[in-house]
Amino acid sequence: MDFLSKNMSFRLRNKSEIQFIALGSVLTCLVAFLILSKAIGNDGDWSSYDYRLLDAYYRQAVSHGYGPRPSFQPRVTYLAITDSSYNYFQKNILDRKDLARINDALGSLKPAAIAYDIIFARPSNPVSDQLFSSSLARQGNIYLPYACSTSDEIKPSARNPVFAVEQFRPDYLGAPTETGPGRPARVVRALTQHDDFARNAKGAGDISVAADRDGVFRHTTMLIKAGDRYLPSLSLAMFLDFIGTHFNEVHIEWGRQIIIPRRGQASDEAPAIHIPIDTRGRTFVPFIAPMGHDFPIMAAHTFLENFDQEDMRGNLADSFEGAFVFISDMAVGASDLGDTPLEQGVSLVTMHAAMLNSML
Repeated sequence: MDFLSKNMSFRLRNKSEIQFIALGSVLTCLVAFLILSKAIGNDGDWSSYDYRLLDAYYRQAVSHGYGPRPSFQPRVTYLAITDSSYNYFQKNILDRKDLARINDALGSLKPAAIAYDIIFARPSNPVSDQLFSSSLARQGNIYLPYACSTSDEIKPSARNPVFAVEQFRPDYLGAPTETGPGRPARVVRALTQHDDFARNAKGAGDISVAADRDGVFRHTTMLIKAGDRYLPSLSLAMFLDFIGTHFNEVHIEWGRQIIIPRRGQASDEAPAIHIPIDTRGRTFVPFIAPMGHDFPIMAAHTFLENFDQEDMRGNLADSFEGAFVFISDMAVGASDLGDTPLEQGVSLVTMHAAMLNSML
């Protein structure tokens, strides 16, 4: 008995652990009561107070080290186009000639994949466009996303007509097997990449995200309906290519989970991946930490300045070799900003990065 007492006092000696356990117990009871009340009540909708409680619980878990962990091999990395990057390029717009230079510099460091959180929908300077397109073909591992508007209506209407799936490259779409009653969102409009760029990109996926009713971004949709097939999210498309699994091999249990098999590996060594989803294909985004503390981040101009110094390229290789690199415009005035459970006014590329990290 003395032995047990000593061991128990040793385990709970850390004051911060005691406080966290006490707070966690209270919040767990509140969350359990909240979920139970929703389950047995007539109103299945979550209020802003419900979300705030869950957010507070999640923030406490993350701040005490109980949240999701970053993948170290392979890792996720940000390359940020900042105000200082625009000053470095001495331009007020993104010149695709400069982005081609970034593509080739990154490619020489052998990252696992590069993904832009930017839509290049229209042609610009012909020379710059040609350089950018050539760099996409040359590297062969760069993803360019689509931004889709969707409807929950099962059948097309005058307001939400049939979408011309020909706007998507056919090999970007798939037909995973399905079971259960689902209500997948249907594409009605899409902001697509310029044809030359889409042709030379490695792959694509949807980057559209929608906030919950209180304006906070907590969930992302893993796949959306495009005609009689599906378009995966950008993070899902990248992950499937990484593990060598075709989108058609994925199984969707609507309202339960997405099951992703690992091709060519014994199931006991590499079990299938299960992603919980609702009937619309949405899942909670497992944010690791506020941006800057979740994954390594480097400004685009800093990257190029270091790359131009041969003695610094070894350091860059340590950061980018084998990594999944998300390139995003984070300059002041960028429109792709929103609030998450962990922070306000952050670049929403963090959602795609966190989702990919969770699968890695």
